[in-house]
Amino acid sequence: VLFRSGYTPSYPVWSNATIGDCTVAAVANKVMDWVAAAGPPFKFAITQDDVVKFYSAVSGYNPATGANDNGAECATVLEKFRVDGLAGYHCTAYALVDTQNLVEMQLANNWFGGLYFGLSLPTCFQTQPVWKIPPQGPNGSGDPGSWGGHAVSCNRARPGYFTVTTWGQDQDVEIQAVMTYCDEVYAILSPQWATANRPSPNGFAFDDLM
Repeated sequence: VLFRSGYTPSYPVWSNATIGDCTVAAVANKVMDWVAAAGPPFKFAITQDDVVKFYSAVSGYNPATGANDNGAECATVLEKFRVDGLAGYHCTAYALVDTQNLVEMQLANNWFGGLYFGLSLPTCFQTQPVWKIPPQGPNGSGDPGSWGGHAVSCNRARPGYFTVTTWGQDQDVEIQAVMTYCDEVYAILSPQWATANRPSPNGFAFDDLM
C-alpha cells in the first residue's frame, strides 16, 4: 500500500494479546491501510470496543466471563464484514487468492491495497525477527500450526518478502514461508479503496476490480 503523506497508520493490538480476535483485528488493520492510502480526508473511527463487539457477535465470545474465546474463521468474519460492517465500514466483495501462485498473490496485493492472510503459525516464528522456514524445513519447530492459527493483514510486497501487520507492528515474512504456512489468502474490495465513482489510489477502476 502506498500511504499518502499526512497520515501514517499506528496499528493497535486490538486486544489480540489477550483474546483470540485476530481475524477481526486483521480487518481493522486493513481498513486503516485503505484509509491511509485513499485520504485525505483521513477518516478512521474503529475502536477496540468495536473490534471486541464484532468478535463477540461472530464467535460467541463473552467479554464479561471470557467464555467461548475460541477464535473465528476468516471467511465467517469477512462475510459479516461484507453484510453488517465493522463500525460503519464494510467491504463490497472478497475472493480467495491462490496461496501457491506467487504472481497472483503479488498482483492481488497491488490491485486491492493489500491482502488478508490466514496462517498456521510454527513455533519457530516466536523467536525469528523475519518469519521464515527453519533449516530443517516445515517440521519440528517449523511444523505448521504448532504455534496455532492466526490472521494478519498484509500491506506490502517486495522481492522475496511480504510485510504483514500483527499484534500492533509490521512483520516481514519470506515468500516461501507465506506459501508454506498460509492456509488461505483473501483479496478484499473496500469502498475505502475504490467505488464506482472513484478508482483505487493506484488507478484501477472499480468495475475491473469487481
